[in-house]
Amino acid sequence: MSIRLTGAALWASSALLLHSPAIAQSAITDPAVSSTEQQQEEIVVTGKYSAASAVTGTKTDTPLIEVPQSIAVVSATLIDERRPFSLTEALYNVSGVADVGSRRGFDNIVIRGFDANASIYLDGLRVERGSAFVQQEPLGLERIEVLKGPGSVLFGQGSLGGIINQISKRPTDTPLFSTEIMGGSFGTYQGLIDIGGPVTNDGALSGRINAIYRNLEDSIDFIERRRLYVAPSLRWKSGGTTLTVLGAIIRDRRDGNYAGIPPEGVFLPNPNGKVPRNRNIGEPGFDNDRIDRQQIGYQLEHVFDDRWTLRQNGRFTHTDLDSLGIFSGGLDADGRTLQRFIGSVPQDDRAFALDTQVQGRFAWGGLDTTFIAGADLLQQRVDQVFSFGGIGPLDIYQPVYGQQPTPLFPVLDFIRNDSLYGFYLQNQTKIGERLSVLIGGRYDISKTRNFDRLTSQRRRQRDADFTFRVGGVYQVTPGAGFFVSYAEAFNPSFGVSADSEPFEPEQATQYEAGIKTDLAGGRIRTNVSVYRITRDNVLVAFPGVPGLQLQTGQQRSQGFEADAAVRLSDRWNVTAAYTYTDVTVRKDTNPLFVGDRPVSVPSHLVNLWSSYVLPLGPGVLTIGGGGRYVGKREGTLPNSYVIPDYVVADALLDYRLDRWRLRLNAYNLFDANYVDSASPSGTRTVLLGEPLTVRVGVGYGF
Repeated sequence: MSIRLTGAALWASSALLLHSPAIAQSAITDPAVSSTEQQQEEIVVTGKYSAASAVTGTKTDTPLIEVPQSIAVVSATLIDERRPFSLTEALYNVSGVADVGSRRGFDNIVIRGFDANASIYLDGLRVERGSAFVQQEPLGLERIEVLKGPGSVLFGQGSLGGIINQISKRPTDTPLFSTEIMGGSFGTYQGLIDIGGPVTNDGALSGRINAIYRNLEDSIDFIERRRLYVAPSLRWKSGGTTLTVLGAIIRDRRDGNYAGIPPEGVFLPNPNGKVPRNRNIGEPGFDNDRIDRQQIGYQLEHVFDDRWTLRQNGRFTHTDLDSLGIFSGGLDADGRTLQRFIGSVPQDDRAFALDTQVQGRFAWGGLDTTFIAGADLLQQRVDQVFSFGGIGPLDIYQPVYGQQPTPLFPVLDFIRNDSLYGFYLQNQTKIGERLSVLIGGRYDISKTRNFDRLTSQRRRQRDADFTFRVGGVYQVTPGAGFFVSYAEAFNPSFGVSADSEPFEPEQATQYEAGIKTDLAGGRIRTNVSVYRITRDNVLVAFPGVPGLQLQTGQQRSQGFEADAAVRLSDRWNVTAAYTYTDVTVRKDTNPLFVGDRPVSVPSHLVNLWSSYVLPLGPGVLTIGGGGRYVGKREGTLPNSYVIPDYVVADALLDYRLDRWRLRLNAYNLFDANYVDSASPSGTRTVLLGEPLTVRVGVGYGF
């Protein structure tokens, strides 16, 4: 095993542990070149914040400038530098994406103003449908691709605002070993290890295993979150066939749930003064989450010749969870007595997803065509009980804990079997060197069987629809083009309302136009777009009853987005994004909602991150920093109060010497006192942002 191979392997593992090709290269003995000079040479390939192509927009590896829809890619380097602990944090630098409650410990995300929890994908397959209890693990990813707007034509029934596709880390062709330990504010600590490389001498079989243990404590009282993540993978190659097997085990233990606190005493007036930032309205040792998830899947690709390729992806997921939390029932007139209730959710979820497609490439005359035809399915069984209970009120200024809960009584108790089938066709044609045209269609069928154990009733529901997408990109000069597109979406709403009536499917249409660039050899990549999405049959939280939903009429989101990733020099990289979102309720069964904005969706978002690499002694130092501005948001629907805007800054210091790495990440650098979001459960509470948090890590790899 040569050191040069190890350096290449470390580059392949950049998003997880020691993204340190420069360090490994510095160990190569070359009498003509000093260690520092070799590290400076490698500066060119570190700090990349963009990608030339992605698979999420077309299910083929297509240059982004040829896709007539907005797509953002979160690169391995950006994940590595920012070191996020949640999928939401990993998406901070993507326009159009907003956090609507991840502070609770779940992935609560909206894209272009609409909920995206049902549209989180892993390696092209839906993670699961309709549950955000299990946070994704960003440190186990090579990159994240975000398709803005409806993605139904290729990915089937899902979020109408966009698709989040996570790409897992894979086995490497060269040996890899790296590890890191980290400690930080509030008693947080973490250990990582990443091992991979060829298993056989001929390189036909290779493997990899990523493992993480994290103890994440919090500034909020009584909260501690522990996670074990293990992701083994194997890859076998023979001729034109590649088979990759991907597994993952997630074990979460969360002591203490954070349900937020009333806005009165945070930023709204309260005669009793300010509520302490660390206040928890739950009970010590009572609120908790217990989550176990196992995943096993595969990706099979066979290349017949230079025209035809067959691909199939499959995955089975089993999730067993038990969540118990205390929520706000409203603040009394005295401004200090908070009524409380208990919510309990034990759930067993089993899902199998499969996607099979055939791709053909043809060229004649001035036309270059890529055609795909495919079918996918998702089979999911959900066994859930949702129960409520009572508990005594709490003085949020002088809390006295230790009150005993009343017995729980079930509100929902059901077994649901979902079957989703889809058949899709897509054709991409490049006409000459300037014009690219995409057209696609899909037919979806969804079936659900629901057994209500409370009423002993059985319900069946079947929905079907055809969706369509068409668009084009015209490059006025090489690397700069205009695009327009039209896309439809179909999203059956499994489940029932509070009166046990099945929900109608959601539907949406999007019109989008914009400008894309890929200039100066990839140094300047931008995407600027305007769009309008109209969404019908929207599901929102039932006011005051976490876990229940009601179906409203119509919402419309329209806005402007801009993303840019620029390499100002071989050492200096910048990524920036701006979002303007105007989303309103246009029709509703409740007339009080009409004209209002959905909860926690800001009108303006600004994100910035930059890093600069310079020699320092025998090693190299990366200095990074940036921040985000989040505009004002509504706290309830119907709108009753406005959450203030805020600015948060983050920073990075990363020193690499030979095989060692020392890094420091600081979040909320100036300790801003801000509100992250309103509670997505529908209660009148807000979730406070994290105070100044510092994490220091030491890593080693060869």
